[in-house]
Amino acid sequence: TSSWDRQTADAGKPQAGKIFTPSSSSNKTGGSWNSYVTQTPTPVREITLSFNNSKTNWSNVYAYVWVEGDSSVTPVVLPKTSVSGSTYTFKVASTYKNILFKNTSGTSNWDQQTADTNVPTGDGYTFITYSGNNKTDGYWKEAQTSNVKRRALSLADTAIYKRHRNDAISMKNVFENFTFDGEVMENVVYDIDCTKTEITEEIETVFADTDEDDVSYLYMCCHGSSSGYIAIGTDGGYTGAQLRAVLDQYVKGEVVIIINCCYAGNLIDKGENSETNFEDAFLEDFYSFESKSGEVASERFHVICSSSKTESSWGLEYENGYTYSTITWSKGLGWLETSSERTDLAADANGDNKVTMAELYEYSYPLVLQRRPDQHVVVYPENDDFVIGGRY
Repeated sequence: TSSWDRQTADAGKPQAGKIFTPSSSSNKTGGSWNSYVTQTPTPVREITLSFNNSKTNWSNVYAYVWVEGDSSVTPVVLPKTSVSGSTYTFKVASTYKNILFKNTSGTSNWDQQTADTNVPTGDGYTFITYSGNNKTDGYWKEAQTSNVKRRALSLADTAIYKRHRNDAISMKNVFENFTFDGEVMENVVYDIDCTKTEITEEIETVFADTDEDDVSYLYMCCHGSSSGYIAIGTDGGYTGAQLRAVLDQYVKGEVVIIINCCYAGNLIDKGENSETNFEDAFLEDFYSFESKSGEVASERFHVICSSSKTESSWGLEYENGYTYSTITWSKGLGWLETSSERTDLAADANGDNKVTMAELYEYSYPLVLQRRPDQHVVVYPENDDFVIGGRY
């Protein structure tokens, strides 16, 4: 009460619920009582972002976030909130404006990282790197709602060769390690030594409610006959026409068929007429039944077979044995069958993290021939650029 320097003029009696606002910064300035307005702090929103680890292939991924030029905001390293295949997801507070991704935890522990980039303003963006190099740049890809459902059924009959089980498990692992636009397959089912009725029921169940946008995968490993019979059932099997009839009845959309058996090429190259054109043979044999939907000219089937119509399919028969075609296909599609571990997509010839049917054929054809000069992998259609697998 005895120390004075600057003050307002007498403001009169304070008024409840109001605030005194000086008229100026002068000493003994007047002023007025105004209504008090409560300001609600802007809430901090969390943004959901993802990182695609398919090219960097780090064992773990962390997000380092900060605000450039604002030392009042402390940089932090965020752990993932979830991971699906190669996609790591993070929750980032909207107060942060800058981000990079790294393979080590903590703000002082550094090994590999991406270049700096800005935090997107909205949810659902995925950062995709241009390469796997340290400090690689990249781009943000906006989330796109995809209606494509991908499912796979991997089957084997072990009545003659026990190694067929290993092959079917390997292909199951192949399918489970695919990612398409950051999404894993919706469902992957593996089974062995089923009856023909059980196989048909599994096809109906696994691929239930498919539509024209979907992609379905069927792998079969079993014995085959020179007449084109696929002995996948413990009590019988399928001709090419019978298999096509089942697939047409229960599966819509694109279908990837991977067949590993002796004389597998009969599915796509009619054996009786050596002069038959490759594509014509496919239509004659694989489509040799009355189609209700006029799909005889359809290109929805993408087929690769372990051997031609006149050849056996070979492998090594022991506890951890395998067939030459499937061990090669598995590696081409990112799985090492003998050591049961994930690897790079060896068949990805152009490095886009996708494998087309043509790439898998071109990769596996010479490698299988190296093991067995009398075993030729065959494919339909030729030069097929349909993407059958990937990590993107």
